[in-house]
Amino acid sequence: MNNRPAFRKGLPAFPVAFFLFLAAASAAFALPRPDATLGASGGFISGESLETVYSQNRLISELVWPLDPIAVLGLDTRLVWKNAFGLVASATFGIPGGAGTLTDSDFLNVTENGSTARTHYSEHDSRLDHYASIDLAASWKITLPSHGLASRKPITITPSAGIRYSSIKWTGSNGYYQYGTRTGDLYTEWSESMPKTSLSGKVIEYRQTYFAPIAGVSINVPVGPSFDFEASFTGSPAVWCNDLDEHLLTGTDYYDYVSGGYLLEPKARVSWAPTDTISLFTVGSLTRMLGLRGTTDAVDVSTGATTSYSKENGSGVEYSSWSIRLGIQKTFR
Repeated sequence: MNNRPAFRKGLPAFPVAFFLFLAAASAAFALPRPDATLGASGGFISGESLETVYSQNRLISELVWPLDPIAVLGLDTRLVWKNAFGLVASATFGIPGGAGTLTDSDFLNVTENGSTARTHYSEHDSRLDHYASIDLAASWKITLPSHGLASRKPITITPSAGIRYSSIKWTGSNGYYQYGTRTGDLYTEWSESMPKTSLSGKVIEYRQTYFAPIAGVSINVPVGPSFDFEASFTGSPAVWCNDLDEHLLTGTDYYDYVSGGYLLEPKARVSWAPTDTISLFTVGSLTRMLGLRGTTDAVDVSTGATTSYSKENGSGVEYSSWSIRLGIQKTFR
């Protein structure tokens, strides 16, 4: 019997946004035939995601889920009409495998005596089970009267707006824990010399699902006859995330529903076009999603009994990473 609740509360439906994008694409095809660009790339993402718990607005628990680093593959499609209006679909997929060391720290004295010292600590081998990030956007290219560096091609600015959906899942296995003993209302502060209790097999599984409306702008500067340098920035003032933390040893699942965060993502790209329709590129980016707070439902897997923690913003999520990729793209006119 599956006593887990549906994993949907509080997160805008990605399928709705996807069908809106399809509607825009269908309308766009009423225009003259576009230029179509297909791209493929490979590279790495390195970073981490924080899963946090608060009491009285003070941090009492922090899990650091690593991406240290992971190999990724990217695919993108761009349709552009009259060298101006465009529709873009891009996707990045992580290759499952080892992702580093998961750490879990508790600070359970902070609400009793104000101490932020660690009281509990554990670490486990972390495996990435899946990583997927999908952007759908519309754009408009603005051609400036200025030309690039030693180039006859014009500088262009391209604003865009769209949506982003991301899903990441890890499994933590093996490792050990060190827990301080409790005396009255206080715990012994953690130290590296504390006895370690070893663990074997799967201990914890964690999944995050993000959704955000996004807006961005890029500036492309041609350099010489064949190179281009592009700097861009993508952001969002509203990020939603549902996460599911499955504590396999205790049989308790924690469902967090967080929102109110924001997205910041600067990016730089250098490309070389040996022909008019083929280009090779390298692109690097930094991604931060911050300020997400919300509520938690704790579910006993065996009985289905649910405890809701909704009186305060007791759960939180942060994400930060950098990436670099090399790729090739082909334009069909």
